[in-house]
Order: sequence, then structure tokens, then C-alpha cells
Amino acid sequence: MSQSESAASGEASAEQRDVSVLDILYCDNRRIGAFLSQFDELGVPTRVSVSESVQKARGRAFKFAVGGGIPGVGNANLNVERGPATMGAAESESREYDPLWANALALLDYLETNELIARNLQHARIGQFIQVGGPLAVMDLTLFKGIWSMPAMRAAVMAGQQMAEAQQGSHAPGLNRQQRRADQRRPSVADPAKDQAATLIDGVLSLVGMLPHAIQVRMAADDGSGAVVWASLQDSNMVVSAADLVLKHGVAVAGEWRMVGILDALPDEDPSGQMTQSGVDGLVRSMTVGDGAFGQMMLQMMPHLRPMMGRPFQAHGMTPLIIYRLIST
Repeated sequence: MSQSESAASGEASAEQRDVSVLDILYCDNRRIGAFLSQFDELGVPTRVSVSESVQKARGRAFKFAVGGGIPGVGNANLNVERGPATMGAAESESREYDPLWANALALLDYLETNELIARNLQHARIGQFIQVGGPLAVMDLTLFKGIWSMPAMRAAVMAGQQMAEAQQGSHAPGLNRQQRRADQRRPSVADPAKDQAATLIDGVLSLVGMLPHAIQVRMAADDGSGAVVWASLQDSNMVVSAADLVLKHGVAVAGEWRMVGILDALPDEDPSGQMTQSGVDGLVRSMTVGDGAFGQMMLQMMPHLRPMMGRPFQAHGMTPLIIYRLIST
């Protein structure tokens, strides 16, 4: 093999090693189409049709030219040309392509080319396209929607409440070990406080059971900021079933993933638990629009319900467009 052939072979091998494909886990095609339609006055194509036609030929083609004097014509040139005769009917083939996945790749290319994607959460703004990479956790809360009304769940919550009260009572000042043991052996009597706590637990479990149970993801950003991104997913946009992911991986999905979407919420608390400026602004907006009896009730309930069913106070909020990982050869 010559040196040029060896170099060409080496370049081909390098290109083959660098080839990678996207393993897409989630793709919001409807929202992606809404963005792409702004770049074309005709909108986004939903189907692409390509046709090819082939017709056979018969005979040979020929061409000749004669120059100079021609009797009866004078000084002139004569060109004669004939092409091959066609025979039979033309063979045609038509193919239809679904541009669904090509639209997602086209949007990624457009955002990359125009440098519209931010990659550092600390400098990103609300409403900006953002890309986050790192470990991915998937929590399918729809699997747990029916357990809140089960007696076993109520018993577990009550047991946890009683254990917490017992630990708190064991550290109460003014009681020695013998007094605490005597208090534990004392016959139990009706305790209005415990009955009230049980009623409250029943109400909370019933309320939680009526709340939306969505598919949630959390990603620990690998940009060195230590930030966590929270997002909810539409089941119709999942390429792989969320239940299959939970049954296969548990919470953390293997691999390094990337999530591209729109940043739409900043943390309400910093790592020390202090309220951030974004949290203060959100509270002010909530108090401004949360007038009336129903608004006041939501203001009282959401600080307890949101961390349990939604975005944690210390996490960024994001609307994902596509979640994927790279598979290299």
C-alpha cells in the first residue's frame, strides 16, 4: 500500500471513529415545530415526497458535422444529430419521508450556528435556550398515584409521625430515664392532639392523591456550578416509556445525558436555605395576583405541596425540547 493510500485509509478510519449518533430519550416535536415555523413563511413540512423516473433507450445516438461548400447551398456548415429512441413505459418510484426527527436536528443546528444556546446556568436568563449535561434522574409519579388512599400508606405516615414525636419526647428536659419508662408503660388514653394529627394526615393524603402526577426529571449540571435542573415531561413526547426506565434503572438513568430547552425558573433558595432575589420576586408576584379566598388558600398550600410534587426550592426550572445522549462508534 502506498503512502497516499495509507494516509487516506487513516483519515477514513479517523472519520469512522468520530462518527456518533443521538440516542433520543425525549423530543417535544410540537414545540420544536412552533420554533421552526418562524423561519419559513410556509410553516413546517409534515411529509416530504421524492419521486424518481427512469426510461429505457433503444438504438445508438450519433452526431456529425460537414463544413465548406455544399452544392446548391454555397459556403455553409451542416450539423446532424440524433439521440437514442425511447422504448417502453417509464419506471417511476415515489418515496415519502417523515421529517419529524429531522426537525429536531434542524433546530439544534440552527441554535448552534447562531450561538443561541447558553451552557452556564449561572449566567443564563429566563426565556433563554439552555443546554445542560450530566447525570439524569427520572421519576414517574404516575406509578404512585393510587397508593395515597391505601391503608398501608396511612399507617406508614402515622408510624413515622409517632416515631418523630417519641424521639422528641425522649430528649425532653426534666425527665430522667425511669420517668420516661414509666410514661411509656402508662395506659394510653384518648389524645385529642393525636386525633387531630390523624385527621390532618388523612386530609393531606387525600389532597395529594388528587394532584397531578407527572413524569419528572432532575439533572445535576456538569458546568461546575453544582446547580440542579428540574423539569416535567409529557408522556406523549417520550421515546422510551418512563415506566420502563424506572423498572430498569430505578431513579438514576445510566449514561451522560444532555438536555436542551428553555430556562423558565430560577432557584427560590440558595444552598444555605436563604431566599434568593428570584424567590422574593416570585413571592411578591404571588401575593399580588393571589387575592381572594381561593388565592389565599393556594398561597398557604403551595409552599408545602410544591416541594413534594414539583420543583424543589433550590432547583432551576426548565422546559425541555430534547433529551439525548451521544453514542459513538
